[in-house]
Amino acid sequence: MSIIVFAIGYGLHIVAFRRGLGDASHTINAKQLKKQAKKNKQKFKTGHSLLDNWLRFGGGYYGIIALIQLFFIELAQVRDFIANWPGLISFIDSLGIRTIIRFFIEQAMNVVSAFIWPTDYLQRYDVIQLAMLIGVTYFVYELARKAARYETSEIL
Repeated sequence: MSIIVFAIGYGLHIVAFRRGLGDASHTINAKQLKKQAKKNKQKFKTGHSLLDNWLRFGGGYYGIIALIQLFFIELAQVRDFIANWPGLISFIDSLGIRTIIRFFIEQAMNVVSAFIWPTDYLQRYDVIQLAMLIGVTYFVYELARKAARYETSEIL
């Protein structure tokens, strides 16, 4: 998990810093960016879908973990779909408005599940293990953020 946190955190921070989204404390403040966009009467979008999703989850550490959780949820659903493949003819027959509506409902449920990731982790790990997981991944996240800031030639 730490390697994924570092890789995604580093990559998203590189993109964000290069787009000038960092603040004086060298962090990405999603709330502040959204307030600025609202003040200018426009919807906040960066034009980079992964970066937009991260910021939609609030940016920062919590957003990184939520984005990773969403990826794992989606990956599990793709795996289950492939494992239970009904065949091409059955799949084509099942396509329709009901399938589209079900897809959007499942997507919304996946986003909510990803957003409330601590509840999922509390069910899987005891409190000490969860505290250690959060501590280690937060430390790795901070390393990624600082490495990205250094890479973009800004003062840490």
